[in-house]
Amino acid sequence: MKKIYLIILFLTSFCGFSQTEEEVHKELEELFTNCKNTNPNDILPFYVDRKLGLMNKKTMQTLVNPIHTNVYIQSLSPIKGKVSYDLFVEHYYTFSVDNNWKISTKKEINYSCVLHSPPYKKPKYEFVPSDKLSKGFQIKNRTVFFAKEYESCNYFGDNDVFKYKGKYYLIVCKKVEDGYLYAIIDQQGNISEHFNYKHSWIDVNKYASNENDVWLTVQDSAMSKDKVIGFINMSGEEKLKNQVPDDISALTVIFGYGIAKNINKENYAVVDLVKMQWVIPPQDKLVFKDLIVDTDKKVNRHDIKNRAKCHILISTDIYSKSFYMDFSGKKFLPKEFDNQEENLTPETFAQNKIKDFFKDYDANTIGNILYFQRGFDTGYIDAETMEEIVPPSGSPILIQDELSTPKIKGQLYSLNDFFEFEYHPTSGLELKRIEKDDLFSKVIDADVTTAYTSEKPKRVTPNNKNFEYVDIITHNGNTYVLARKLSKENPMMGIIDKKEEILSPFEFEYETIEQNTYAKDNIWFLTKKKGEEYSHFTSISGDTKTLFIKEIKKKRLGYAIAESINNTMGVIDLTTMQWVIEPQKQLHFLDFRHTSKEEIDIQNTENRTKATLYILVYQDDCQYFIDLKGKKYIPEKYLNK
Repeated sequence: MKKIYLIILFLTSFCGFSQTEEEVHKELEELFTNCKNTNPNDILPFYVDRKLGLMNKKTMQTLVNPIHTNVYIQSLSPIKGKVSYDLFVEHYYTFSVDNNWKISTKKEINYSCVLHSPPYKKPKYEFVPSDKLSKGFQIKNRTVFFAKEYESCNYFGDNDVFKYKGKYYLIVCKKVEDGYLYAIIDQQGNISEHFNYKHSWIDVNKYASNENDVWLTVQDSAMSKDKVIGFINMSGEEKLKNQVPDDISALTVIFGYGIAKNINKENYAVVDLVKMQWVIPPQDKLVFKDLIVDTDKKVNRHDIKNRAKCHILISTDIYSKSFYMDFSGKKFLPKEFDNQEENLTPETFAQNKIKDFFKDYDANTIGNILYFQRGFDTGYIDAETMEEIVPPSGSPILIQDELSTPKIKGQLYSLNDFFEFEYHPTSGLELKRIEKDDLFSKVIDADVTTAYTSEKPKRVTPNNKNFEYVDIITHNGNTYVLARKLSKENPMMGIIDKKEEILSPFEFEYETIEQNTYAKDNIWFLTKKKGEEYSHFTSISGDTKTLFIKEIKKKRLGYAIAESINNTMGVIDLTTMQWVIEPQKQLHFLDFRHTSKEEIDIQNTENRTKATLYILVYQDDCQYFIDLKGKKYIPEKYLNK
């Protein structure tokens, strides 16, 4: 399974590069150089094609044109963020900017990389099943004892206990065939009238609730497939019934405003959880990622009283842009970068993006585009100029398989849309949209590969029941048979002539014999005797070439990636049976790729002159191409980190 193998290979060195604090400071100083005459509290970031730009929110003017950077701005007024050079680096740096543009940095642990646990927050209640209770629950100090009838809930949280008109209530559930149904009970186990196991989800809306009027966020069991929720109080009054997208993450709630998203319908909304009404109704043109407080004061994001004191912005995405927007719909994006992408269809955006990516390449130069990877991020380099076209993760276009042969095949990922494409400057663009269900099945299919075998279908000779034929070879008028003994204990291989006489030195003492069909003179085989650790080349006349081959991995145009002694790998020219790239430990050889101006048979060595051959290699946490001379096609800065 190719993909799984590469992921495991990558994760063996998954804590990557780290930068010094001096390098971090330098990058931050360079980024903010043109902002020093602007109040830091007036700075807003925006992104174009994953490049960071900075603007003045009051004048709407661009201060820093979009650039590729390792800086991520996470909060405003004052500006705070992080500098991260690698997804799997053990440490990264956080930074903040004060009102005088003094930059402070701090080294932090990357919890996604190392096995540290973030600080533990002790829950308010401990929930314990009780044999003494036949129904209902009891609260003693900070412990909630509940009847075992409700044990199928598996997990209770602090939000499952609430007080209403002087009495305690508990949200419970029962397991049904396709999930769980929820109810609300009092301490005696009586079920509330409006919450009688007819909801597939119940949670307290703490922003709208008090002891005399408790509101719940609920999902009707009949609406669970539609991924929508609504609000209902203990008296049965309802608001926005079955209208709100069901995913409202606590991480995106500020002052009782929340981002709601429906994964099925791919729409987003902003809902007022206090008033339980829309701020921005569900829509599918913009993706809302987060809410952010635009203030220079330290505030409690859960205190709804701060609504009147602070300005809230929505972190928003459209196809190739990311920016902030206020509740009125005003986009904080400089005019020169606002091309109204939200009005494009996904297909039109994809076509424009792909054509723009290849606009500087014609039929003669498109083969110069090579990809490389750093971690999980893909970048592109021009093989002729050695200039970086796009840095890692700097493009929605993904090319990870074959190169220009002559068409380039790839994928484009944009927000909720996925496309496959084939492109060539002469024949144009072919675009196919991939549905989400198909996308998962493609990943599964991509992992299923067929093992290469050199053996032809076996044919048992009618003359001798002791052998089975593996291959018949004719050379200079002579016929030879590659055969295997029909023996469970000793199924060794050898070569016999047409009279079924054993040909020396190919007595039946070989574990494997595979013809090297690329050899130009004589008949050559890759052979391995019983008990030997490595394979060698042996001719029909008994000559040998010893290359200490442990395994042939991949073949193309008469070249082979081979594993040799001491876990080294190299490339063999099978026509001469010599190492083209000597075995080494520094690089792990993954596969061949080639570029060509026409479709070619990759097993025909005569096509070597029609193609440029590359080897995909792995080093540290980078994948990139080298040629047969060992030239590396990756910007040096990524290897020197």
